[in-house]
Amino acid sequence: MDLGPAWSCWKIAVILPDLDSCWQFLELFSTRHPEEYVYGKFGTGQKERPTRAVVFHADTKERVDELLPKVQECAVSMGGPVQVSRACANPYGELFGPWPEWRPQMPVRYPKRVPAAVRHLRYVLYDRS
Repeated sequence: MDLGPAWSCWKIAVILPDLDSCWQFLELFSTRHPEEYVYGKFGTGQKERPTRAVVFHADTKERVDELLPKVQECAVSMGGPVQVSRACANPYGELFGPWPEWRPQMPVRYPKRVPAAVRHLRYVLYDRS
């Protein structure tokens, strides 16, 4: 299977305790790096999680390498850990395994998980209220 856009899509996530901290992080980042355009989101996709995140999207590994030190610099000030992953690790990770093992073309490693992944995507895209 060709991973297509999932292969070149990345995210850098800063984990923070609450939405106020997310706003503070974004303000700090914009002050220290006014030349940077922030493409991403913040908040949570799951209300029951105790933390929130600021997520930067990047279209290339080179862009991750440029952006990561700036994000880490601000995250240290806020006390939040930083995580880097391929942006489609959920749901692709369920089908192909851990993202560091992915290749641009690869077979589905766990075909029995396809129906559950499709159900999850349908829920996320269509059934949320």
